[in-house]
Amino acid sequence: SNYLSYVKDNTLWLPTGPIDGERYNITAGLVSCFSCSYASDITGAQVPRSAAVDNYVAIGDYRRYFRTSQYSAYALRAYGFYSSGTLPSRAVLGGPHRLRGYPRFSLAGSRVWLVNQEWRFPILNGLSLTFPFGDLRLPGIQGALFTDAGSSWLETQDKPPGTWGTYGAAFRTSLGGALVLRMDVGRRFTLGSPPPVVFGSNERFGDTFVDFFFGFNY
Repeated sequence: SNYLSYVKDNTLWLPTGPIDGERYNITAGLVSCFSCSYASDITGAQVPRSAAVDNYVAIGDYRRYFRTSQYSAYALRAYGFYSSGTLPSRAVLGGPHRLRGYPRFSLAGSRVWLVNQEWRFPILNGLSLTFPFGDLRLPGIQGALFTDAGSSWLETQDKPPGTWGTYGAAFRTSLGGALVLRMDVGRRFTLGSPPPVVFGSNERFGDTFVDFFFGFNY
């Protein structure tokens, strides 16, 4: 596997994640096989082959943060993934760090696009409780209003089957270092065909979802 990336990051961070600046990652990759076999289209038997290119990959991830006040910002993220070749790679669309409200590792495809956008603002800067033995300082809480949209499909499909998305509100608090506790509450929507996702036995596509997880803001 050989990958080449061009990266820029001049962001300014709060304890929960970036609030100003921009960051992006443009990556191109090539995966080669030097001693491989493949299934025959006629017999299905494994046939050895010489060195060959199995797949190539192009990935773009752009993020921009527009400051609206000292502690608030509009955050935009655009992500794209494309892979082709004999055995194309896969990227996942679903999960709290990409398309919120959809199961983790779901909606995998060799072609993926995603747009995240949200307005981040402070709800509580901090809380201090005074006891006879001293003060107890609790971390602040950041809120956000978000809308996500994206799609994924395979190399065997001519076009995306639909556009899937979510909208809602989010709450974040830093417990120190990389421990940022996050909660997303929202609803899902679809344009075109419904997503090929199996939800839990007691969950339906149109239900309100609530996700708890750890991680910095994108």
